Amino acid sequence: GYSHGGWTALAAATQPLVAANGGKAFPAVVAYYPICKPDTPTLASDLQILIGGADDWSSPKACSALVARYAGAPAHKPLLKIYPGATHSFDVDRPDRVYLGHRLAYDAKAATDSFDMTKKFLDSHLRGEKAQ
Repeated sequence: GYSHGGWTALAAATQPLVAANGGKAFPAVVAYYPICKPDTPTLASDLQILIGGADDWSSPKACSALVARYAGAPAHKPLLKIYPGATHSFDVDRPDRVYLGHRLAYDAKAATDSFDMTKKFLDSHLRGEKAQ
């Protein structure tokens, strides 16, 4: 999920939501620049978060804090990649712009890396392929 879809994906990866929807968790969830909440419940899915270090809409610090909460978890420790200097929507190949007071800018290097990381993460969880 991306942005709003990112925090929706985060919610879908949690134990309470999985239990409320039949008890079968997604094997893997990827969230691009989500809103990371400090009170996120226990994860039921493996999770990868990708966010820009200069994102002024979704907080990379909040995502770092969320990931730190799971450092000692026996399973489903989320992975986090923060792209220095990248903004919200860093993967959208459009001219720099300000939308609702937030800077959005394409970062080709971050976008390419995030797509590669996402493919490897999903392949490893859905196809059983080892990340290289």
